[in-house]
Amino acid sequence: MQFLALFFFAVAVLVSAACGRPSSVSSEVSTLTLSNPKAPGLTAAQETASFLMSDAQLEHWLATTNASLTFVGPRPTFNPLAARAAQNTIVTYCTEREGDFCTGVCTVYNGGAACIPSDPDTQCLAANKDVGFCTKDSCDGTCSSLSLCGTFLFGGFCFTPETKSIVVSPL
Repeated sequence: MQFLALFFFAVAVLVSAACGRPSSVSSEVSTLTLSNPKAPGLTAAQETASFLMSDAQLEHWLATTNASLTFVGPRPTFNPLAARAAQNTIVTYCTEREGDFCTGVCTVYNGGAACIPSDPDTQCLAANKDVGFCTKDSCDGTCSSLSLCGTFLFGGFCFTPETKSIVVSPL
């Protein structure tokens, strides 16, 4: 049953990419360093969808990575009591894979539906919702879904070589 739900979601992402392209990303970009705050617990939905990166995993990764970080959109907040935009998707994509780790120059996108032009050297990505990743700019070419990741890496990342753009669905 869960497989069918993931399959239909993947189809919806691909149809969305082919029919109604989300707008390009044009947000505030900033580079900063985060401190190491306490990580909140996982929700039931995040525990069952193992291909998704939980807030706790992302917070831990951001606090401990040696990657160079750039933020597009607002910096992710992890206060469980703070109001959150239900539509926001957080996608982290990086330029290097070292063994089972995703590192290098990483971008953290925090926003709504969009076609994100990724770094041309993107090797891996993680997200808190299912996203698509494509081999050409403008979310064209061969696209796949994070839920169908072929090679999982440490910390909730997926090995995604040849990724040139990322589809963030409005769903």
